Amino acid sequence: MKFVEKIYSLHYSEFDRITSVSGKKRPYFTKNKNELRLPKKISNSNYFVESNLSANNIVSIIKEVLRVFNYDENVLKIKLNNQL
Repeated sequence: MKFVEKIYSLHYSEFDRITSVSGKKRPYFTKNKNELRLPKKISNSNYFVESNLSANNIVSIIKEVLRVFNYDENVLKIKLNNQL
């Protein structure tokens, strides 16, 4: 959520481009929450994101969103917190 909220804040005027990132059967981002299994509203926007996804799916989607907004996917760094 933090990632997509940051992308929205940086690209709100062209954010509709994110709707091109979708799965085979349904979108990952949409203005119609009924198109998603478990929608979450993106703060300060009219968009929803699918939240019923695996960690691997999330990483793939983030990389695709980065490409859509002309970022190098190598800017993505994932840190693990070893505290259990």
